[in-house]
Amino acid sequence: MRCVFLLLLVSMVFTEALAQECSQLLSQGIYDISSSASELSTASSFSSWFCDKHFSSAREADNFGASLGVPFEGIPIKFGFNADSQDWSVWYSSFCSRVQQDQSLQSKVRDYVQTVNPQIIQAYTTCIEQDGLHVWLERTYDPKIFKFAARFKTPNETSLFATIEKFSSGPNVTCDDQPVTIYAPIWRTRCTRENNDPVTMIVRANWDVKGGGELTLEAIYTPSPKSLIKLCEDEKASWGHDHNDDYLRRAIDLANMAIAKDSTDPTAYICMAASYGTFVPPKFSDQKKALDNALQLSLNNKDNLHMGETYKDLCYWSMRRMGSLESRLDRLQTIAKAQEYAKDALGYLPADAIDLINDATHCQDAASKTIVP
Repeated sequence: MRCVFLLLLVSMVFTEALAQECSQLLSQGIYDISSSASELSTASSFSSWFCDKHFSSAREADNFGASLGVPFEGIPIKFGFNADSQDWSVWYSSFCSRVQQDQSLQSKVRDYVQTVNPQIIQAYTTCIEQDGLHVWLERTYDPKIFKFAARFKTPNETSLFATIEKFSSGPNVTCDDQPVTIYAPIWRTRCTRENNDPVTMIVRANWDVKGGGELTLEAIYTPSPKSLIKLCEDEKASWGHDHNDDYLRRAIDLANMAIAKDSTDPTAYICMAASYGTFVPPKFSDQKKALDNALQLSLNNKDNLHMGETYKDLCYWSMRRMGSLESRLDRLQTIAKAQEYAKDALGYLPADAIDLINDATHCQDAASKTIVP
């Protein structure tokens, strides 16, 4: 399988300062671009770089490339960002949280990367074809897996190799092999990052190191639990556009990601429950489990607002579930339970939660007026 590597930072300076520029380029790390069979892996690798940069604005993302002549200007727009209607931090968080699971987003990334390949590959090739010792890091589709790479191009007939005198991978990285002697063919070893922290690798050799004696990778992007819950709510709301259940599946995945980061917040379970209840037909059993978890967490936290909201949701869950019950006795008991849930909701909801109070009151009225056949 043919495999080339795409450089993240590109300089078009072909002057005496090229060696220095090459070091700056290599020190930022590169990411894989593979044959057509692995295009989505390429997108994942690029996305990890884009998200790990922690850009604070679309302008910063543009300026980052423009300042060094990198053909990456307009990346956020090409990936779906609309400055007129979207907040950058919300969009960036959404993109970075979803891109590893969302193939449509990965396809956008893949299509964009393919358009800049020729310039990037040319700059990368020019860089490592210079005389001397080159070292760099190569990203993979998994942000915790990368490769250390090195190549030596001799400037004369007597120096056939370079010797690595010190190689420190850092406290949070383990590499399969240690570099010792580097020849013209590219030497690589697989490295694993044990956590999401930044990577700093130290390289010393008997030649000046192009790529720098210090190679770095930024901390892996990790969205906060609250941002994941917001994204869950956004995905659930998006279901109303075309009733595509993929929105609900992504919402549930995001809720699970939020729970994995913070198992004490009931709002992730509330969003999860609402997503299960939006399927046609609703997934009543899964919805009830999520609501029970939200109720227990709200009780543990003495969180009256979310306690009331969960009881309100349980009222509606009971009302919707009643239609699927065959026994009249079961339907009667379910209606009675719905009224009880609504009463509990109104007992916990604070006076300023007007919308929730109105919803709970509506459910209570509907339950009291329901005639069970």
